[in-house]
Amino acid sequence: IQEYLEIVEARAGWKEKLEKHRIDYVIVTRKSALVELLQMSSDFKLIYEDEVNAVLLKNDARYAAIISKYARTNADKLQ
Repeated sequence: IQEYLEIVEARAGWKEKLEKHRIDYVIVTRKSALVELLQMSSDFKLIYEDEVNAVLLKNDARYAAIISKYARTNADKLQ
C-alpha cells in the first residue's frame, strides 16, 4: 500500500516503482499530479478522460494500435 501511495501521489521514486512493478496502465483522478507527470515524460499516453478520472497507457509498441485509436492530446481537450 505504501508503494501504491508513493506512485499515486507522485512522491520521490514514483517512476522507479512504476518500472519495478511493470505498470502498463494507470487509472487515477484526472487532476492528479501523476497524470501531468506521466504525460510530460511521454512514457504514457492519455487514452481516456472524463470529469473525474483519467486512463493512461504505457507508450509501448505492444499498445500502438490502442494508442493510435484513443490517444488524446491537449487540442482534443479544448474541443
